[in-house]
Amino acid sequence: SRRKGFAYGRAGRPLQSPQLLQSVLADVQLAYQNLDSVELGVTTVDTYFDTLGGVSRAIKRAKVARDGAGAETAPVYIGDQTRDGLGGGIVRTLNEQVALETRTRMLNPKWYEGM
Repeated sequence: SRRKGFAYGRAGRPLQSPQLLQSVLADVQLAYQNLDSVELGVTTVDTYFDTLGGVSRAIKRAKVARDGAGAETAPVYIGDQTRDGLGGGIVRTLNEQVALETRTRMLNPKWYEGM
């Protein structure tokens, strides 16, 4: 928390404002990640699950701090923009995207033989 939660004041200098960050996080309604490559998915690059997992956890902690243990979690959506030639992107839940990537890789003999 020492490295996060800075806001810029009127003088243009960063001011540590952890309460402001917590307040904003508690109001977040969803988390979103865009995919733009067929080579990489949310299960293959640690940047996706580190960042998305960290943001999701920070949102949950802020909501619990404000609303108590019964606070709702913010859903996580993945925007798959790899289908441009097929009529545009599609938005899936995180669970749907992980299931799709798992099936696509595990049921593809060329993929797992290449591993």
